[in-house]
Amino acid sequence: MLTKLSLRNARRSIKDYLIYLITMSGIAALMFAFDAMICSKDIGQMCENASIMAVMIGLATVFIIIIVSWLIHYMVRFMLERRSKEFGTYLILGMDQKKVATLYLTENLIMGVFAFLIGVIVGFFLEQGLLVLFYQLFSKEYQLHVEFSFVGLMVSFVCFFACYLKTLRKSKKMFSQMTISDFMRMEKENEQIKTGRDKLLQILFPIGILLLAGAYVGVRKLPFSFGTILGCLALAVAGIYCFYCGLASLLFCCLDRKGKGTYKKQNLFIWRQLSSKLHTMRFTMGTISLLLCVALMGGSIAMMFAKYQEKAVANVLPFDVIMYHEDIDYTFEEERKIVASDTSIAEELLYRIYRTEDQTMIHYLALHNDAFGGEYTDANGQLDLAGFEQNNWAYYDYDTYMLESDYNELRNLLGLTPITLGEDEYALQVKPRVETYLDDEIRSNVIALGAHKLTLSKVYTEDFSQNGHNGADFVIVVPDEVKEELTPYYRLYAAKLVAEPSEQLKEKLDQYRSEATGQMTEDEYMEKLQLLMESGASAEEIEEFENRKQLLVFAGISMKATGSDQIISLAGDILLQKADRKETMFAVASIIFPLVYIGLVFLCIALTILAVQQLSDSGKYRFRYDVLRKLGMSERQIESVVGKQLLLYYMIPALFAVIISSGISILAGNAFVKFTGAEGNGFYYFGLSLLLFFGVYVIYFLATYVGFVKNVRANTILTS
Repeated sequence: MLTKLSLRNARRSIKDYLIYLITMSGIAALMFAFDAMICSKDIGQMCENASIMAVMIGLATVFIIIIVSWLIHYMVRFMLERRSKEFGTYLILGMDQKKVATLYLTENLIMGVFAFLIGVIVGFFLEQGLLVLFYQLFSKEYQLHVEFSFVGLMVSFVCFFACYLKTLRKSKKMFSQMTISDFMRMEKENEQIKTGRDKLLQILFPIGILLLAGAYVGVRKLPFSFGTILGCLALAVAGIYCFYCGLASLLFCCLDRKGKGTYKKQNLFIWRQLSSKLHTMRFTMGTISLLLCVALMGGSIAMMFAKYQEKAVANVLPFDVIMYHEDIDYTFEEERKIVASDTSIAEELLYRIYRTEDQTMIHYLALHNDAFGGEYTDANGQLDLAGFEQNNWAYYDYDTYMLESDYNELRNLLGLTPITLGEDEYALQVKPRVETYLDDEIRSNVIALGAHKLTLSKVYTEDFSQNGHNGADFVIVVPDEVKEELTPYYRLYAAKLVAEPSEQLKEKLDQYRSEATGQMTEDEYMEKLQLLMESGASAEEIEEFENRKQLLVFAGISMKATGSDQIISLAGDILLQKADRKETMFAVASIIFPLVYIGLVFLCIALTILAVQQLSDSGKYRFRYDVLRKLGMSERQIESVVGKQLLLYYMIPALFAVIISSGISILAGNAFVKFTGAEGNGFYYFGLSLLLFFGVYVIYFLATYVGFVKNVRANTILTS
């Protein structure tokens, strides 16, 4: 009997809270799709560092479990309030309180199982879509095939139902403490609105705005640190909740003053509905806005990294192979043999980068490159030369030069058209973002090399591996005739391969370079340190060994400059396009996918609460719309009122979230472009995120509107 009643009530709840069921199914689908993807053999075979994405997805899942638990708790409580009289009636009819609790919790568990089953089916197909996208990041074609991940299923099952069981356990405890009178009063208690303190609480509205402004100014002006971030975050959260508490009270006071337009058309009805809803949901609306902010900012950051992988990685890795060595006479003989034993070499070039005593270009960029954030600018707006020389990490000690013949050979390797310089001309090869810092002052710079006075011919911005190889951010290309005026600086080797190298080639090259320099890997260093400690070495010997770690441990970078790219900086003595691009792209994907995952879940949860609240009210307050009919309103006018009411209800948290997240996202986007060299700007990335956000928002709004109107019309049929 109890099981039958649970099934019947579950069917009714599925019908009444369809949007909630769809959202939970969507969350289950996302959980299964991402869990199955990171457990996929395809990903494991494609990327040795698949554990990085697994960790990132795992961290994202932790946040999602917390928010999903909150959603389930909110919905369980919400449905309990709406059906409190029903449960009170069960108790009056003699049903045991424990059985009533079991009945209700079983209904919710049945809904959860139903949502999970639908989610797994949808998630299986979604996983295939994610794998297609993942392969596209690596410019590979994915062949669709059936591979059901049992491990992914179990992980999703545990995460999904952990949320349910935790919430249902709390609900069972709450049931046991409630009496018949508590159930009978529960629904009415939620409707009571205390307005006595509204005049006082209005002050929270401007306080909330001031707190949010303070958080924004703090992010922009204060030095970047963990404490600054936490402080600004606390101000923002407090500002959001103060804003909604103050807004609800402000609306009530404005309506009580019966200002101009209050009684115009349906304004009084619409604003009373909205103010009453904000008053009872002020803290919930604050949480919804927080979720929407996280969704929008997560989407913006995901767009940034997606754009980075599209263009910026190519700028760093245009050559199939490029190698560095500080010895100007180094031949790369052994490295070339290792490459040749792995794959065929189509073309290769052994060349030098040169220098003079001139520092004009590096000093100019130290002052004008936004990536440094004014780090080397003194109080007078001039270059802090002492500070730059002490802390310079981006550029070589001198301006770097390349011969025209070598430059054209490299352009030939990349399939680019050669350039021609006059005998008194030079060219600049720079990263695309660096060109934006070149004003007329530096473009008119004349380079004196012996008897030659060289003027700038043209600035080139093609992808050219300028993170320490062909210069750091820039290289000056000069005619071969001035070679005698230049000092060799370091040696480079670049090659174009006939076929793709094996997965092991990069490892072989790094291993050889490590052995040749007498350095060791991190694991080898830790093993030797352990042996040293076990051998009874003195504390001084151990300390000396630890202090030499930077010299002993092979990090793959011995070059003295790596360019001004930040956030993601790809540099190394030996770079292979295939291996390093794959590693970088995987790191980028490990950021993009979890952010999209979190953003979608948070967005859907926020919109589900908005939708369920309104759809529930459409059934609960049908008599209000009946009154409007009796006052002479047509069905079309009532639908217009419903549309305006829902638009305001949906627009307030959305508009608020857009305003807050836009400032932070645009600021972060501009900084990202500045530090990484990615294309676009903060507004562009936020705009893309907003488009996706708006698309999901419209779907939920239309679903709510259609359901609301349907419920209101149902009342018309019943009363007629």
